[in-house]
Amino acid sequence: MLGDVVIKEKPEVEEKRLNIVISMDRDKKTLKSIENNILKLLSENEVEQILDEDTLIDVLSKSKVTTREINERMAQSIIVEKEINETRNLYTTIAKRGSILYFVIADLANINDMYQNSLQFVKVLFNKAIDMTESSDDLEVRRRSLIDMITKNIY
Repeated sequence: MLGDVVIKEKPEVEEKRLNIVISMDRDKKTLKSIENNILKLLSENEVEQILDEDTLIDVLSKSKVTTREINERMAQSIIVEKEINETRNLYTTIAKRGSILYFVIADLANINDMYQNSLQFVKVLFNKAIDMTESSDDLEVRRRSLIDMITKNIY
């Protein structure tokens, strides 16, 4: 439910997080590909031929530049990801409340089968409550308002 809250409250943060995850995955694959290519070229050449092989030297030169660029991007991504996680953590209490309410509602099915509700249904109520909550520039006021509205709407 944390993702739901952040998507509603700060969609740009969630989009940025997703882009960073995709970028870091792509960069890791590129590094792995470079590493495999170098190992392949090293294994195909004999020890005496390694320094004479222009292809290997070119690949090593290009890989050095590419690796440096990727490492710089990954370092920046880690910093930005930390900032994004700090922003996401501001909404953890709201997500916890939504989760607690879901499990309370799910336990109602133990009383009688007519009280069965799906997670999908509770998420719809949760998202409607976020939309219905009055906006505020003060984050603490907004968080309290969200928790109150979510609680009232789901119950």
